[in-house]
Amino acid sequence: MSQNGITERENLQLVFDGKQPEWVPLAEECADFAMNGFLMQWYKPGVVSTDVFGAKYYTEDPRVGPMPIAGEPLLGNIHEWREKVLFPDLKSIDWEEWAAKDTARWNRREKMSQVMMSGSANGAVFQLMVTLMSHEGALYALADEDDEEEWHNLLGSLTDWTEELIKNTIKHYKPDVVCICDDNASKNSSFMSPATFRKMIKPYHQRLAQTVVDCGCIPTLHCCGNVEKLFADFIEVGYRGWDPSQVQNDLKGMKAAYGKNIVFFGGWDSQGVVNQAGAREEDVRAAVRRSFEILAPGGGYVWSTSGMLLPWDIGEEQAGWVSDEARKCSREFYASQR
Repeated sequence: MSQNGITERENLQLVFDGKQPEWVPLAEECADFAMNGFLMQWYKPGVVSTDVFGAKYYTEDPRVGPMPIAGEPLLGNIHEWREKVLFPDLKSIDWEEWAAKDTARWNRREKMSQVMMSGSANGAVFQLMVTLMSHEGALYALADEDDEEEWHNLLGSLTDWTEELIKNTIKHYKPDVVCICDDNASKNSSFMSPATFRKMIKPYHQRLAQTVVDCGCIPTLHCCGNVEKLFADFIEVGYRGWDPSQVQNDLKGMKAAYGKNIVFFGGWDSQGVVNQAGAREEDVRAAVRRSFEILAPGGGYVWSTSGMLLPWDIGEEQAGWVSDEARKCSREFYASQR
């Protein structure tokens, strides 16, 4: 709904324009989200499922995102990819039907719209390689000089396909923002050195981000973990937003260094005690306020739990404290500075 004479959409646009907004946007209120439904239609909890590339998945819990079956990678080594990797035919997709389903509830006048672009269930670029090879297999291939040429051959072909996926998605879904999903880090550090990232991963992110820009949309990146060593590269690639801004990073330092160049989404301490059942209300609310205090000054911030707050795990009341405090901080933070 509109506030102070402007809409949520207009307020979020101020953030992307590098201006201080009227209030700190809340992700669930300022934008509508969707994934390509056809990428997930194969996923059925409780049974072995095969994704669009031929990788096999299994999970009992429908609330848990799909992950490839451990120990059963599609590729035993990277040199098998020409025989084993399926490239879905994007021309066979009824784009109009899927776009109508996935965007049916979008409020384009009041809110911005965003498509989460994975390429597979888990992500694009490095995570797409992990989907096909497992984490161990992908990391071995990154480290083995004998695999370097085939790494670029496979990832180049996957990126060709993902670029066409992006173009078709933007044409039919007509979003404002396209978020490329690719986890390149653990809680403690990046999965690979900055030098390896720049040589083996970064060029493909550059291609995807540029494709989004060429199609008239804003490119953002979802990348979990401690990404400090790679963050300047994310900005050089052209990403204009980063989610989920997890607290294991030096968010204060990153905000000071890069706050004029990229929008920080997130800030919720998803792995701390405040996101565990039984946390004290005062601690939960203080954690929410702390994220605003670190990331909101001067603009360039959108509050979000990035889907990492699960009411069925921590309880409705505790989840309510998070939402209530975020809403208070959203409306009061900039007002208190005027």
